[in-house]
Amino acid sequence: MVTPQQSVFLFIGDDKYLKEEALKDLRSSLPGKSQYQYDQITFYGSELDTEEVFSQLNTIPLLSDKRLIVIKDIEKAPDEFRASLIDYIKKPSKSAYLVLEAKNDSVLKDYDEAVKQISVRHLGMPAGSLFISWMKNYVGSKGKTMDDGAAAILKELEGNDLSYLSQELDKLITFIGSRREIRADDVESLVGKSLVISVFDIADAIGRRNIAGAIKISSSLTANGKKEYEIIGVLSWHLKRMLKAKTLKEKGENDYTIASILRIGWKFQDEFFRQLARFNLEKIRSNIELLLRADLDIKRPKFNPGTILELALIRLCLL
Repeated sequence: MVTPQQSVFLFIGDDKYLKEEALKDLRSSLPGKSQYQYDQITFYGSELDTEEVFSQLNTIPLLSDKRLIVIKDIEKAPDEFRASLIDYIKKPSKSAYLVLEAKNDSVLKDYDEAVKQISVRHLGMPAGSLFISWMKNYVGSKGKTMDDGAAAILKELEGNDLSYLSQELDKLITFIGSRREIRADDVESLVGKSLVISVFDIADAIGRRNIAGAIKISSSLTANGKKEYEIIGVLSWHLKRMLKAKTLKEKGENDYTIASILRIGWKFQDEFFRQLARFNLEKIRSNIELLLRADLDIKRPKFNPGTILELALIRLCLL
């Protein structure tokens, strides 16, 4: 619940979904009618009208106790607006709540004179097992469950974009209908069997050091609308599954047990273990590390994603 002393909030984080969820939580905790959508007015830092912003902040609303004003990308606000905002924060209006959104906490130094009057919330991205937990909690809030295999594939496919991932989870929830659990094969069906099977073939080409074959398959996938990061994501997931299989084999587990643990479909089991024989642990680990670097490079606008994927496949075949 928002206390009477709180009226200016700063949400820090670079994920749009987390900011929207934080804003929903804030609206639900506001007293009176000010939680409703018609009381919210949104501005953007790069195109602020200073007079309009402060007019809205200081005007008493007609339909609620207070108005909710949101300023996104506050770090892009011009210097003259920043100075006026500092003065406002020191003595905020009694008729409005103000929410500022920024990508990182470097913005705090711009408002250090008034930071004590701001309620700051850091919206950190979940990582590792916390990311898996986030997915399971999300589907759990919709009355569904998700097995570890499904969560692992989605993590590799969608990375850490929670906004896009939440949409994909909603699609999966609709896809399974009345069934309670989301399984790995549901994810495969949603993203397309062709992608999973083709990546299986790419891994086979890598094991045979067939550069031309690996590039041909990936080029066919991108020509049919698959994104480079999707191919890298599923290939990473496949190699991590191979790493688990190799580790279990060294512990003395038989193929049947490994296939059961990793939930490998019976149609693919023979080829999976033939493929596994062409890789040693060191090669699998090196391939995973190389794909991780390629994934990071794709997220930077410096290089063409197609070129990054092609170079990665060449290096994978040469390792």
